[in-house]
Amino acid sequence: MHQTFGILESLLTPILVFSPEGILLFMNHAAKDILPVNPQACKWPDICTDLPMSYIHRLHYFEKSELRYLLIEFVLPIDTTLQAENIQLKNTVAELETLINSSTDELFVTDGEGKVLFLTSQARKFYGLDHEDIIGQSVFQLEQAHIFYPSVTALVLRDKQKHTILQTTRHGEHLVVTGTPVFDEQGNVKQVISSALDLKQLPWILSSAPSREIPYSPSRQVKSSVHDDTSLTPIVASTPVMRQFITQIQQAATSHANILLLGETGVGKNLFANYIHKESARAQGPFIEINCATLPESLFESELFGYEHGAFTGSIREGKKGKVELADGGTLFLNEIAEIPLTYQAKLLDFLQTRQFTRVGGIKALHSDIRIICATNRDLKRMVAENLFRADLFYRIYVVPVEIPPLRARIGELEALCLTIIAKLARCYRQPTKQIHSSTLDLLRTYPWPGNVRELENVLERIFISTRDSVIYPEHLPDEFSHYASNSSLGSTPYFPNPKTLHETALHPEQAKEELGLQKQLERLEFEILHDALQRWKTTYAIAQHLQLSQPTVVRKLKKHGLTHLHETP
Repeated sequence: MHQTFGILESLLTPILVFSPEGILLFMNHAAKDILPVNPQACKWPDICTDLPMSYIHRLHYFEKSELRYLLIEFVLPIDTTLQAENIQLKNTVAELETLINSSTDELFVTDGEGKVLFLTSQARKFYGLDHEDIIGQSVFQLEQAHIFYPSVTALVLRDKQKHTILQTTRHGEHLVVTGTPVFDEQGNVKQVISSALDLKQLPWILSSAPSREIPYSPSRQVKSSVHDDTSLTPIVASTPVMRQFITQIQQAATSHANILLLGETGVGKNLFANYIHKESARAQGPFIEINCATLPESLFESELFGYEHGAFTGSIREGKKGKVELADGGTLFLNEIAEIPLTYQAKLLDFLQTRQFTRVGGIKALHSDIRIICATNRDLKRMVAENLFRADLFYRIYVVPVEIPPLRARIGELEALCLTIIAKLARCYRQPTKQIHSSTLDLLRTYPWPGNVRELENVLERIFISTRDSVIYPEHLPDEFSHYASNSSLGSTPYFPNPKTLHETALHPEQAKEELGLQKQLERLEFEILHDALQRWKTTYAIAQHLQLSQPTVVRKLKKHGLTHLHETP
């Protein structure tokens, strides 16, 4: 706690801070100059009668962990010379109160540019770095070094709003992190205050602190909505298969029937569920999502239907509304529906049939008028056959099944998706946008994309934060792409024509110019120059010297054109 008051040390105004037991916790240098007392084990009764009468003693109370602390401010009678000091004090006290009220066991504070200003010992314990190794560092640098990932501060600075996410440290620990912006008078973010809890404490949070929105999945780190510009990837539908799919879900949205979204992992099921909600008659109502795969079985019923006061140990006094009740008048999206425990499938079925439910620990039947959208990447029919999913529940949700096309089935949209993702990454990381080379697109189009659009997002974000080059070349792609290329037709086929092809093309130069655009002609010219240089000088170092390029650039360009060199050293 003493570290928290360091912000008051430089003030000229004397400051004292007392614990709830009346023990002196802190006194700044200005207070020590006017109060010749021993700050060790000094209590309020020992000094309250000796306070200098030439000051006005203002009392400020603040709470932390349900305990009340006292801050005493010594102020001389107001005159013009003290007005600036009073303003500074008020601002500092306000910042101090925000720090304390926002903190739990861990506290992490940055300025409006993401530079670390302050952190507690618990924060250092989470991230495994000493105080001097973190103070003054940028959270963007710490994120790139995977000290923690992702950075909640980066999200807060981008969106100018509070965020709670699931974060992973470099030691593999999982934290529930909340970042809160602090604004100046012009509405700019001047500080971001973050607090974190170990994920093992998550069940306690869900039962006793419902006011904090804790995400159930890392996929909730970026809110997915085609109507929200903060979404990393909006809906792109330029291929026939996607246009047909969009038409299908638009028709389904106008009905009141339950919809089941089917598709592989990473295709964007939550994105399309939100789209259906926005296109439906319930667009003005709430859209509530629950990830069934990440809820502990012991918490499933209380999260879905809520609970009454005293329903179980640790429950909050006034009880809690469940997701079903919160979605009244709107849409409830049950993501990963196949992961609902069998013991609770019957209760969900009863609600779907009657739209009535009872809170845990309650006796009164409640009603909720909601539209149900479910999603899964599993084969529900097979699960029914294997008695892993109730048949009656399956037929209740299998009213309007919709299959979301995987990325490889709409690969014609890959370039548009890449450009959209890169543009949003540039805004997110406050960096210049990047171009993507045609040879890189060729390789991306041949990749099978088992993780679909989510995998594409991750690949591009990894490249964006790991390289400063303005163009994304094939060598920037992760290792699995190189391995895939070496085991595919791309492994033996260069991205550009070989010398024989160029020679044949040279026989009909006018026809070649008509067939090729400027970029292709420049690429072919570059190929010819490199091919000729490789025949004359043999080593990449000699080629670099004669072409006035760096040796790594020569290696990259030779690789890009599918050329091989004889020696690595001169």
